[in-house]
Amino acid sequence: MAQLEPERFQFTSADSLSIACVKWIGRHHVRGVVQIAHGLGEHMGRYAALAETLVQGEFVVYGNDHRGHGLTAKPSGNFGDFGPGGFDQLVEDMVSLRVIAKKEHPGKPYILLGHSMGSFAAQQFILDHSHSIDGLALSGSSILDGLARLSQSTSAGEDPMKLINASFEPARTPFDWLSRDNAEVDAFIADPLCFPSLKPESMESFFYAFPRLADPKQIRKVRGELPIYIFSGSEDPVGQKLEGVRALMDRYRAAGITSMSHDFYYGGRHEMLHELNRREVFTNLLVWISGILGRAS
Repeated sequence: MAQLEPERFQFTSADSLSIACVKWIGRHHVRGVVQIAHGLGEHMGRYAALAETLVQGEFVVYGNDHRGHGLTAKPSGNFGDFGPGGFDQLVEDMVSLRVIAKKEHPGKPYILLGHSMGSFAAQQFILDHSHSIDGLALSGSSILDGLARLSQSTSAGEDPMKLINASFEPARTPFDWLSRDNAEVDAFIADPLCFPSLKPESMESFFYAFPRLADPKQIRKVRGELPIYIFSGSEDPVGQKLEGVRALMDRYRAAGITSMSHDFYYGGRHEMLHELNRREVFTNLLVWISGILGRAS
């Protein structure tokens, strides 16, 4: 089967940065829209296989390369640098893309999927915009305050990302934490648009989001009936081997969010969408998305 070619476009962010975007769409009827927010050090091109599966399921898929990432960063070479707008502006870029996608597909059910750093951006997104989406899926997520505490255990000037691979030592590569699939790990390492960490100022901006994401009053701003689906590998260090994932779910339940479901994959690492059993992960995600379409109609 020929690979589905994505459509590429750009929009100008509030701080005049050109944001590189991508859209995957088939020739058939569109049942709904899925917007993907990718993780730290990667780009939307790594989601082609998932996008093809979703398009076959009659969804249109949108995503943007975050500021400091992928084709958004390539012209300047400022990989890992959010710029003066920081993490807050990264989230606002996601809001801007949602406006574009909704204008192109008015009235269609809308799902936001965030992975890793993109999942924390999605957590912030729903504090202000939960009314604008019909479902939220989080991959490789956790409580950001847990990661911030972990980073505080590093020496001054040391990159907190270096701690992430520690539980897999002795390791084949510094990125064994991503997946059990060596080919996927090697593809990440070889990808010229992938990189290991954020610039210190951007990392600080990212962690600065945690007080708001952990605040019960803020979480109660999320509409209680928003369907949320969380999937994670049991060995994901970002999810603190599910401890941080369960803490996040507890916070959402305590805030009155009533429609929550999850899939935990035992033995899985951080990138379940690039894991050995990724077809199972794709299928379960598609089943959940399909299940909420009736509620959104």
